[in-house]
This record gives sequence, C-alpha cells and structure tokens, in this order.
Amino acid sequence: VTNFYATSSRYGTPDDFKRLVDEAHGLGLLVFMEIVHSYAAADEMVGLSLFDGSNDCFFHSGKRGQHKFWGTRMFKYGDLDVLHFLLSNLSWWIEEYQIDGYQFHSLSSMIYTHNGFASFTGDLEEYSNQYVDREALLYLIMANEILHVLYPNIVTIAEDATYYPGLCEPTSQGGLGFDYYVNLSAPEMWSTFLETVPDHEWSMTKVVLE
Repeated sequence: VTNFYATSSRYGTPDDFKRLVDEAHGLGLLVFMEIVHSYAAADEMVGLSLFDGSNDCFFHSGKRGQHKFWGTRMFKYGDLDVLHFLLSNLSWWIEEYQIDGYQFHSLSSMIYTHNGFASFTGDLEEYSNQYVDREALLYLIMANEILHVLYPNIVTIAEDATYYPGLCEPTSQGGLGFDYYVNLSAPEMWSTFLETVPDHEWSMTKVVLE
C-alpha cells in the first residue's frame, strides 16, 4: 500500500467508488474493504517510507522496520502519530464511502516480530513470548473498540494463519474484539493442490489436518 486514503485511479475516481457502494447497498449487499495496516510499501517516492526524510517517521528503524521476507515497512504501533494515522484511516473510509466493514490483512505480519514465519504447534507460550508485538495487539484492540462504539453496525474480520487465541472474543474479556476470523491456509492449500498435484496424489491426511 502506498496511499492509505485514496482509491487507485486504475479502477476509477472516488465518485465512481461511491456510486459502486451505493449500487451495492441498493441491491442489499454489504461492502467490505481489505485494510492493510500490517505493513506499508517501502517505495520512497510514493509511499510513507522516508516521508519526512527520516527512517522512522512511521516505522521501526533497523531490522524490525523491515518485513522479514517481503521487504515492506513495519509500523511502530506504540507511536501516537502512527495510531492517529491508522485509526483516522479506519474512520475515513466509513465516513467518506459508507463501507460496511474491514478485513484486516495479514495479522501474523504485525503481531509477531518474526512476521508469522515460524512453526506453530498451538502451545500458548507461542502467543505470549518475546516475539509477540504487544503494541500491535493493543492497536487492534483499540481499533475494534473504537469502530464498534462509533459505528455499531460495522463488521471487522481478522485474517490470521497462526490461530491466535481470542481473536473474536470481546475486548472486555481479554480478546481482540473481531467479529469474524478467516484463515487463508486452507484456500492456499487447495490452490496449490489444484495447480500442482494430480488428483490421485492428494494427501487425505494433509487435507483433513489443514
């Protein structure tokens, strides 16, 4: 993501998007946006990287400021200006375009300093060790709290492949407050199977377990 407050001109104008949302609502459909607050483009010409000339205006400095594999920039969620920017971004799309909810993209990239690229066995220690970004978790709790208070009908969806506990538990009970949860491991597995594995070689064990 290079611009958090604009639709791409490749797909039309802002007014075109407003008409699209209105048409969808007229048909009884809800409009959800996949919001990417888990990282930002490293492009220094059109993105936020080096926005004010410094390396850490919105992002962590050093290795922590770079995604482990993708090279994208990682937000420092404990910074007040970053919180203002991201929370305002959530409110803006609702106020300006009347969208109905968000799917929060790639939570594993933001809630772990290893960006989710680790083996998970389900041991609770894996979700509370030194690799967990507690500031990112607090941001997600805050985002869900504010969205559901200001916009009671809004829907939030967590996209996570690590089975983080409490994603859809209320924040009042120690959860992150999402309404729904989606794990892309299963569709990615089916996509790989369909593209690369002949039907007669499918592993039923892998299908059942994943």
